[in-house]
Amino acid sequence: MPEIITIVDMERRLMEAKEAYYNSANPIMTDNEYDTLEERLRKSYPQSSVFKMVGAKDFNATFKHTVPMLSQEKALSDKDAFEWTSKRCREFSQMDMANHMPNHFVASTKLDGMSMSLHYENGILIRAIARGDGEFGSDKTIKLRHIVPSAIDPDFTGEIRGEVALSGENLAELNKILPQPYQNPRNGVAGLMNDESVYPERLKFADFIAFALLSEENDFFSEDMSKLATMGFSTVFFMRFVADENSEGNSGSFPLADVLSAYKAARETYKYPLDGIVIRPNSNRLYKAIGRTSHHPKGSLAWKFPAESAVITLKAIEWSCGSRDITPVGIFDPVTIDGAIISRVSLKSVKNMVEKDIRIGERYEVVRSGGVIPWLKQKA
Repeated sequence: MPEIITIVDMERRLMEAKEAYYNSANPIMTDNEYDTLEERLRKSYPQSSVFKMVGAKDFNATFKHTVPMLSQEKALSDKDAFEWTSKRCREFSQMDMANHMPNHFVASTKLDGMSMSLHYENGILIRAIARGDGEFGSDKTIKLRHIVPSAIDPDFTGEIRGEVALSGENLAELNKILPQPYQNPRNGVAGLMNDESVYPERLKFADFIAFALLSEENDFFSEDMSKLATMGFSTVFFMRFVADENSEGNSGSFPLADVLSAYKAARETYKYPLDGIVIRPNSNRLYKAIGRTSHHPKGSLAWKFPAESAVITLKAIEWSCGSRDITPVGIFDPVTIDGAIISRVSLKSVKNMVEKDIRIGERYEVVRSGGVIPWLKQKA
């Protein structure tokens, strides 16, 4: 039978995964495993304190963020994104800010790296702080001086937020000079940022991609990105779309459904690793006016890419009796694949099990492409 874990166990595992993800180069579970376990906990115990936490506690954190660096509300399906956007569109339309175009939204790339806050005074970088637990972060100024411009527009004093990320190409080049290579770009960023023994010349492989300008009074997110670009920063890629209040959340010449499809298609060829997109109103005033919870701003949503595969450990084999044959079925802990939570996979036949050497206790990749019945691909 599949492993049954208690609420306390789920909370403990999620906390351990947060700690490993944010504070080390060796995560203990994949994003898919984390999201699936988090969803199980949410259904079993929605009031858990885990859902109020942002990032992970950093014991080197000494700087308090001027504005909390919060997490994002998540959407694990297209339908969730449509419903959230439609709801926000209705709320924004009631705010009596018609000149701020309450139905105009942007969808920007959500990079899989490490969030950072840069503070400039008169164009000089004076401080770079990691997100930490959202309230307090650790000082990364010395390292960020090797990655971001140390001097920009002398008239600028303010805060810029963004993501430190590694491209696939730069990761490959970095790994050539390392005694032990990083497994993927996210591990590489964590290693570069958290390992105090990292040589400065290795930091040149990392990039900073800005996603927020906190200290300007521009009316729109798109204006913020243009301003950051003129100051010499790379910025997140974003697409604009027009939403309406119906259940699909789509309107205009380039609706949200098309935006999601475009990002899905571009994911594999994008320079940096993506784990989704961030949807928010283009208007900064609407974004601020709707407020925030202790965990996330109400004005933005993180839509996660649907997984088409997941790595599982085969827990047991059951037998399904049909009218003409008996089929072996593999049992494993629930995972979310392509928007569906699954815990069973057909092993087809005894002959297939022998040919693929399928064994209980081994790890396999489960694939569910195009919404079809899941199947085992290979050993992980």
